[in-house]
Amino acid sequence: MSPRLARMLDLLDVNRFDGVVLNAGPSLEYLFGVPFHLMERPVLAFVSATGTAAMALPELEASRLVHARTEVTPFPYGEEPSTWAAAVADA
Repeated sequence: MSPRLARMLDLLDVNRFDGVVLNAGPSLEYLFGVPFHLMERPVLAFVSATGTAAMALPELEASRLVHARTEVTPFPYGEEPSTWAAAVADA
């Protein structure tokens, strides 16, 4: 477990949160070490208080997660916007 994830889990515990959702931007890059920018296709990371992480993201971006400093399960979605909600729900 990365020190950054450990710190986030401590904060979740102290504040009695079940988890956190991060969108593309500096906080997501800080935790996972992979930069994503805001775009029309959502990139959302879900981190539970137990330390598990999942990310809903475009299929074309999923391969970037091999460089993540925190283990994360990808839930990629295709070009069709009607599939995006299912990937977010699964994550």
